[in-house]
Amino acid sequence: MSGIKMLLSGQLLLWLVACAGTAALEAGGPLPADGQGAADGGHEIRFPVQAGLQARAWLSETVIMVQVEGGQPVRLGSIYPWLYRYYYPVYFKVGDYDRDGYADLAVLQNVGHGGVERCYAIYRYQPASGQFMARRSFEVCNI
Repeated sequence: MSGIKMLLSGQLLLWLVACAGTAALEAGGPLPADGQGAADGGHEIRFPVQAGLQARAWLSETVIMVQVEGGQPVRLGSIYPWLYRYYYPVYFKVGDYDRDGYADLAVLQNVGHGGVERCYAIYRYQPASGQFMARRSFEVCNI
């Protein structure tokens, strides 16, 4: 496939994703990753921090919240509405990005190169406090 055809195919794919995202939001918002909505109907994901310890991250209006099982909710910040509108399926990611043995929460911060390069703020779990840090620890792209 020539470079021009690939570029047009990529742009068409981004346009289709954008249209699907807009339609989902206009129809009442995205479906949560695990099928369980937050109490206020926002996007919610549940994930293991480590064996036997669960956490959840959700949107309360436009505010990103995270809570470890048995702990207090922590406010991480606000969403970027444009990014959320078009990239909600990949807005949150979970992984051990700092390689400490605990799951970290990645939140989409910016997108470049026509939507191909996505950069995430990483919020680390702190075992000493049993909470996620309220400030991002670092940023990583293409995860």
